[in-house]
Amino acid sequence: MMIYYKQCLMVRVLEDKKEILTSWIPEKYAIRGKVIKLQNRESKEWTDGWEIILVGTRRREEKEVIERGQDYKKTRKSSDV
Repeated sequence: MMIYYKQCLMVRVLEDKKEILTSWIPEKYAIRGKVIKLQNRESKEWTDGWEIILVGTRRREEKEVIERGQDYKKTRKSSDV
């Protein structure tokens, strides 16, 4: 079964600050107003309380999302940002 992803803008409100994040998440969870948990791919740590405030219209296959994520990491590493 093919898994599709959508790019979402999410917000998490903490006591003294607001965090904003853009990420590709599985399409079945990409629902505006839904509150979800996210897992950091590197640390495997879960954080909850992320509210989806905007869902993009473009959908991508899981393979493409993973490949683009690796491209981003390589670019960051080589540019020393």
